[in-house]
Amino acid sequence: MSTAAALANPPEDPRDTPQSPAVLTPVPEVATRVGTRADALTPAKRVRNYSTAVSQIGTPPDVWSDDRPSLKKLWYYATHGVWTGEKTPARMLAVMYAFGLAIPLTALGYYLLWLVERPARLIIAATVVGLFILVTH
Repeated sequence: MSTAAALANPPEDPRDTPQSPAVLTPVPEVATRVGTRADALTPAKRVRNYSTAVSQIGTPPDVWSDDRPSLKKLWYYATHGVWTGEKTPARMLAVMYAFGLAIPLTALGYYLLWLVERPARLIIAATVVGLFILVTH
């Protein structure tokens, strides 16, 4: 399952689903004889793998036709994504980052976007903020 597919369909509550074994990808066997390059992971293949991963990370979403993930999906990705092991330092850093920065800022951004989606919401919010400023000063 790809990362996008995993983000698109997380379980309702990860604690309620049985834990599946770690997803393992087959590693090509490295040749045992010197000079044999059967399925060895060559430097060129490693560079290609890394460049593919970097291009996927650096590609912005199609905001015209794709919805953004919910906060629950962001949390699921940080806590259960297949990009690292379950109890690794990278996982702990991802959880701290998600809890401390990514989810709060994303929530704030989603609410701001919700406000500006409709002119009436923006007018009402601007009026409330304006009245608050007049009353408090």
